Amino acid sequence: MLLAFLFSILTATYSLSSTTSVEASGILPEGATHTYERSATTGQKGQMTAGNSTRLYLTGWEGCTIRTVTLSMRSNKSAGAGSLRMRIGNNEVWSIADEPFDSDAWAGQYTTDFVPICKHMQATVDGDIEIVISATENSLYIQSYEIAYEAVVPTCHTVSFVTGLDFQPEPITQTEIGAEIILPAWQDTAIWHFEGWSEREVEEGDSVPSLMQPGTSYLPKKNTRLWAVYSDVDNILPISEMVSGEYVLTMHNDLTTSLSGSGMAMCDAVANKQVALCDISMVALPNGGYDLCSPLEETMVYDITVLSNTTLQMTHLLTNSPIGHEARALSAEPSLWHYKALDDGSFAIYYPYDGQTYALYFNLDVYGNDVVATAVKLNVAQWHKDAIWLFPALYATHTSWPFGKLEGVENIISPDSIGKNAKYIMHFGAYELWINNGQKTLILPH
Repeated sequence: MLLAFLFSILTATYSLSSTTSVEASGILPEGATHTYERSATTGQKGQMTAGNSTRLYLTGWEGCTIRTVTLSMRSNKSAGAGSLRMRIGNNEVWSIADEPFDSDAWAGQYTTDFVPICKHMQATVDGDIEIVISATENSLYIQSYEIAYEAVVPTCHTVSFVTGLDFQPEPITQTEIGAEIILPAWQDTAIWHFEGWSEREVEEGDSVPSLMQPGTSYLPKKNTRLWAVYSDVDNILPISEMVSGEYVLTMHNDLTTSLSGSGMAMCDAVANKQVALCDISMVALPNGGYDLCSPLEETMVYDITVLSNTTLQMTHLLTNSPIGHEARALSAEPSLWHYKALDDGSFAIYYPYDGQTYALYFNLDVYGNDVVATAVKLNVAQWHKDAIWLFPALYATHTSWPFGKLEGVENIISPDSIGKNAKYIMHFGAYELWINNGQKTLILPH
């Protein structure tokens, strides 16, 4: 029995591999990611001088139970002090006030040898993990972070829904471990139009994540809350006929999906023969094309002037800078572009040069680091889909709260309202107030 218990404890280690990065080893939770940061711009690997700090940030650990965190640290020979804070989600699970390294809170001695600084706990992860170490006296050093934990026990998960209204779809529980659920339909209000489901809450002015549509499959990896997202504009649809006006120029293909989860849009003037892009949400429509579900920014708007049934000119509206071309590259000079509608409704925007055709296309830059809009040599005659989608520049507002957030108690659930065991669950927007035998507990959203 003891042997089985020991083997149920897994270990993940994050070791400093440079002054700005850590390398993960051991057994990590599936899908776990990590980020390491330091405030100092000089110094040795893992060193924290007075006034500087390091931060390890972990995601993808939800459902695991952390048993022990061990930091491999040292100080200078006769000095070194600082503080530590570790949180899981919104809860602080380990803290050390500003103390010298030779205090009992740290190692109990100054040492230039790396020693273990341990914290035992029984903390089930319900959010991201952050460990921040701050030095107040030269110097503290971190070599590695070791986390002993119990993995998630496979179970069926439940998906609940927040609609911003006083009613919502019933929660859906997986029929078996690993099974997908089908997202439910939802409704518009008199003013707001339902756009889809999101894994995070959207308030007015927030960027809109990629939305999931009713009737599609969703695989929850934990007990999950999905938020309804509404727009005050009913469907921003791409144009089917090229006419002069102000537009958002977008693409949606395998490359943009791999990077943004959906589409991308042009959002600047030409610089260094390319145009910068930003992430947007483009929801596929049943009959083809897309619905643009992201708030419009001024930087995303371009003025299109149609000169004939096959030619046009483009200008970035905010900077009044032409989107043109010169030889095999983009330029900021006024230029004549050709266009034609493709089979899927998108538009090829291109120009001929030296017996070839060069199209406006979203592609990796010359360094392979970023996706940008650039001129790419393409055989336009054989191009049939996934070109430029043009959406009218309509300024839509998106929100998960069509009638305002926390305007009042949405509903009260009373499983047993008779007798001394009465229990109530009161919903205040995203928050739940549990009342049981007079004891009140406020449940915060994950």
